[in-house]
Amino acid sequence: NRGTVTDSFFLASYKKSLQIGELLTNSAGKQLLNLVPEGDMNQIPVLIYNTIGWERTDIASCTIHYPEKWRGLELKDENGNPVPLEIINHFPEKQIVEVAFLVKNIPSFGFKTYYATATKSFPKGNVMIQPDSVENDMVKVRMGEGGITSFYDKINRKELLRTDKFFGGEVIQLT
Repeated sequence: NRGTVTDSFFLASYKKSLQIGELLTNSAGKQLLNLVPEGDMNQIPVLIYNTIGWERTDIASCTIHYPEKWRGLELKDENGNPVPLEIINHFPEKQIVEVAFLVKNIPSFGFKTYYATATKSFPKGNVMIQPDSVENDMVKVRMGEGGITSFYDKINRKELLRTDKFFGGEVIQLT
């Protein structure tokens, strides 16, 4: 049966292609890293690369492994200006934080460098997400089967929805 012979040939060819692809990717990554300004010893460079053929402004997310001595972090652009960020996940016992932030005007097939720097604390207003709720320092929203069961305004200390008959989002009225 010649199928067995051709299958093993294609498998070997596929494995070799994967190896070549990994070598090229690693080589390109090293070349790209050589272009990144390192900053000083108290900074962690965060490189955001634009993979499309036009200038781009978008939300980026990344995972940062920070030193054990850091009590918090902030993100700065290449000019040293603070960049607002949102913490998605934080594992203080492992010194790992996942953040999201707005990156502006990244050139096509180019990159921008941001720097994580040590601060006294992590940003306030973190969003806490549970399987049935989303919460930040201003509101707490709980979901149930069929819609929103609670929308609580923490600033005014007030429930914003009456859900005794219908859940939020269950009935839509067009006027």
